[in-house]
Amino acid sequence: MSEQQPIGRVHATEEEVRNRTLTREQIREIYRNRERILREQWVKVSELLIVREELSKCQETEGVNALSECAWLAKKYTDMMKSGEHRVRQGVEED
Repeated sequence: MSEQQPIGRVHATEEEVRNRTLTREQIREIYRNRERILREQWVKVSELLIVREELSKCQETEGVNALSECAWLAKKYTDMMKSGEHRVRQGVEED
């Protein structure tokens, strides 16, 4: 896997909003960071869906041998589910 880059700002502080101290560029940066986070999360969701589809296909084609033949896919799917990286998080702030 690739090394994660720092996210940057995804929210303005209450004081910044109240005093309107954010510049247009800072607001654009916040929105760009939010969009990047969403794109990354949707990629992870899509990867999980693909693995689930492949597991389903494998189980259908292998029939009675599915437990042994599809074990690696089942493990990959459960590992992805356990990691929780596929979840779309709202309101995550990592400054």
